[in-house]
Amino acid sequence: MRAMLVQIGVLVAVAVAAVGVGYAPTETRWGAAGVSAMLTALAICLAAAVLAAVVLAVVVTRWPAYAAQAAFGGTAIRLLATVVPAFVFLTVLDVQSTAFLVWLLILYLLLMVVETVLSIVLVRRLAQDPVGHKG
Repeated sequence: MRAMLVQIGVLVAVAVAAVGVGYAPTETRWGAAGVSAMLTALAICLAAAVLAAVVLAVVVTRWPAYAAQAAFGGTAIRLLATVVPAFVFLTVLDVQSTAFLVWLLILYLLLMVVETVLSIVLVRRLAQDPVGHKG
């Protein structure tokens, strides 16, 4: 459970930092509509990444032998949990689509890299100590 909270904390910190860095350029280029689209992309990407982290944590807690498969499956879950809301957002609402798609791509890829690194660390730690003994 602690690993899940750390993973979620890192994902949130990286996503918020990316949006913080990109806020001014987005506002300059696309205005308030672009900022709104950026924040929507942030919410979608972060929710999908957190969902994948929760799935990984549940599997690691209950079935540690399947941690590698859960990490891989988390990628598929995150992809679907990003694409479906993004599609709905783009087709239902009148949005600044360029800003939204740019930020969706940036945040998706950034969070995928972070998630992959954290999953590799977790799977390696489990491979070294599958039952959780310290010593």
